[in-house]
Amino acid sequence: MKKIYATIATITLIFFIFLLTDLFAGLLIDIEKIKIGNNKKTTKIHPIDKILLDNFAYLKKSEILQKSLSIPPTTYKLKNIYIDKYEVRQGDFYKFMEYSKKNKIRKVIGVGQDFKPKTLSQNHKILGENYVAANNISFYDVTSYCHNTGGRLPATYEWMAIAGGKTSRTYAWGDKFDNSSYVYDDPILNAGAKIGAHPANNTPDGVENMSTMVSEWTMGSYPHGDPIISGGNSYLKPAELWTMNPVYRPEDPKYRSVFVGFRCVYDENLKTTAWGTNLNLIKIPDGEYTIGLKKQAKMPALLPHISQLSYQDAASIIKQDRIKNNFKISKYEISIADYQKFLNNTFVKLNFYANESQPKNNKCKPNNWQQQLKNPRRPITNINWYCAYSFAKFAGGRLPTSEQWMQSVNLHKFIYPNSNNPPIITHSRENNINHPIDIKSDKNDISLLGLYAMGANVSEWTSTFNLSKQNIQAVIKGGSFALDKSNTILTSKRYLHPTLTSYDIGFRVVFD
Repeated sequence: MKKIYATIATITLIFFIFLLTDLFAGLLIDIEKIKIGNNKKTTKIHPIDKILLDNFAYLKKSEILQKSLSIPPTTYKLKNIYIDKYEVRQGDFYKFMEYSKKNKIRKVIGVGQDFKPKTLSQNHKILGENYVAANNISFYDVTSYCHNTGGRLPATYEWMAIAGGKTSRTYAWGDKFDNSSYVYDDPILNAGAKIGAHPANNTPDGVENMSTMVSEWTMGSYPHGDPIISGGNSYLKPAELWTMNPVYRPEDPKYRSVFVGFRCVYDENLKTTAWGTNLNLIKIPDGEYTIGLKKQAKMPALLPHISQLSYQDAASIIKQDRIKNNFKISKYEISIADYQKFLNNTFVKLNFYANESQPKNNKCKPNNWQQQLKNPRRPITNINWYCAYSFAKFAGGRLPTSEQWMQSVNLHKFIYPNSNNPPIITHSRENNINHPIDIKSDKNDISLLGLYAMGANVSEWTSTFNLSKQNIQAVIKGGSFALDKSNTILTSKRYLHPTLTSYDIGFRVVFD
């Protein structure tokens, strides 16, 4: 009998050892982790980012500002450029109109005979005065005026370069917004100020009132002549956005506005016009000029995606200065090989690690499981949120929140996994790829901390839920092989009901 009891005891002990081993098997899975945490002092938000973020709701509605303020920094060379110190005045334009009555004036841009320039503000008691900026004039009027002075209308990039200078100023006068030119509540009164009335808004080179009282006609795609209006004016609000140097908008050449004027540029220092107007020109220093907002700002690169973002999404990149809590995250997406260990576990089969709200009969074995097993180093896919949750708990961790997912890859405040430029992704929908690749194989999609595939391969479940939808949906972060490369931007996200699966969604795990 003693031998029988001893045998039973041995078998029982072995069984319990087996159970204990199985119970803690998840902890033995070799998941390589990276510690996330940052003890650096909080850094200041870039001034441009602060302005854009403060005006997020307005920017979301303005396609003009979205497009113009997201111009990537581009360098141009300027040489032998002279520009009118101030906008052409109404009095100067009246002289040109009189001159055109006695002399043949060429339209320059567009087809038409007997062209006669005009301003619709000639009899306006404020905007028709000789000393104010010429206004209510068409693109045809201004190109003809500049041509007949011996100059031309500035190309749009030239106007931006002159306004920004060699230091790429945010505004014509500097990097800080100045509202001293807006003396009155009535924008008409501000636009009707005497030329030269606001020297604080001059460029360091001495060019006056660019982008304050009136916007200015410029020539896009020079020399083909696309009509462009550059800069802000006293009417457009918020002025701290509209007066930024890169602001431009295409317009109909017949368009007229009391808030749009112009100035000319020249290849030599001319002194007077054929109709007797003395020219006051500024020589622009030769050299390289970079247009566009400063590259140190992060928000401009987000503007093309702003329709898909919330304020919180943008702020998570712009304002995130340090990690609020320390944790570790799996270096790679969870592989099929690791998931196989999970499926084979006794306690997993007993739903020991299941979420309390997991539906009955929830199955964690993917429908294409046998096919997936042929490539064990690829990330596991076709599993729902509940199965990802169970694996994370089995492994001694949990699914990351959407914020933690962002924190893990955005310590350096880039908008893509390792820079402000899209990564070179070869496994995407554009390349007709229909499956993920091995979790360690993409050397182009690695964050600066060493996290793999935060931009693509497969999208990833998070523990964050979107409760604003009609049905509860989990937030899914990151791009995938089935999505366009544009989805590699860190703010990219989508939503899926936790019971559903997808062939391009996997996950990774965080550990406290």
